[in-house]
Amino acid sequence: MSPKTSSKIAKIIIIIASVAALFYFMYWLWQRQPKEQPQPEPQSQNTQNQIVENKNEEVTITTTPADGAIVDNADSTLAIKTKAASFVAIFSNSFSQIAKTDSAGLVTQDEKFDSALNLIQISIFTDDFTKRIDKKIAIYTRNAKTPPSANVVVAGTVKNIFQNVITVDSFGQDNKIKQDSATKINYPTPLPAAKKSATNNQDIRVGDYLIVLGKTGTVDEISALNIDIYRDSKPQIQKDIGQYLLLTPVKNNVFSAKGGSENQISEFTLNKNSQISKGGQTASATDITKGQKALIVFHPEADKKIADLIYLLP
Repeated sequence: MSPKTSSKIAKIIIIIASVAALFYFMYWLWQRQPKEQPQPEPQSQNTQNQIVENKNEEVTITTTPADGAIVDNADSTLAIKTKAASFVAIFSNSFSQIAKTDSAGLVTQDEKFDSALNLIQISIFTDDFTKRIDKKIAIYTRNAKTPPSANVVVAGTVKNIFQNVITVDSFGQDNKIKQDSATKINYPTPLPAAKKSATNNQDIRVGDYLIVLGKTGTVDEISALNIDIYRDSKPQIQKDIGQYLLLTPVKNNVFSAKGGSENQISEFTLNKNSQISKGGQTASATDITKGQKALIVFHPEADKKIADLIYLLP
């Protein structure tokens, strides 16, 4: 190779090395530039709404009289305290009412309680009707057979029996019932086969439904004064409630609606006791029109759903 050629090759190598060094130096400087810290993504509107929704779902319900109360008069006032501006349904087997709570979350309704036991359901609907909260209570109207010293009623199913203490499940809450030789035990109807003397715990079985009238003591037990036992025809609330979209007007006392817990089309029948309310005022069957939304309290009768109360929503 001639000296001239060697010189050209050397120059090319030097140029390539210089360019490579320049690029490496630029890359080295770029690597040492301060990096912008990644910003946390803003919370989406959906996530924010979910948080608010979860907070709103923490709905409490208190009643006066409270669950387990014994009242002296069948004509009483029932007060419900819950979330403000909520629709509240109050119903038992003998009455049905729907109202809206005020800005303090309070609604009061005058009720005509049945003599003896009243099983009552309170259903609260959230603002957008996506959630329903239920609470069931037992209230007892004092009568001539009520022990004078009784101050509490417990109605529910026997879960456990240990010596003279009975555990009764009343709407998901366990109550300890203590009985003694003075406790009066009754079999209202039907009478169990081969009925014994009904003076001891062996006459009460797990699974029996009891109505206990008693008095509260210093310990976490209720001293039973009177116990009614039901084995077959157990007391229960026969009614239910749901939000529905009305599909037809009333024809021959029948109309159709879609909704409820299973979101299916149902057919409802009106009878002489059916109530219709619009804007809190008494309405008529002609006010039931296609496309309206309503809260409907109903009960089964044979193969029909009888509408006890249709509360037309604004």
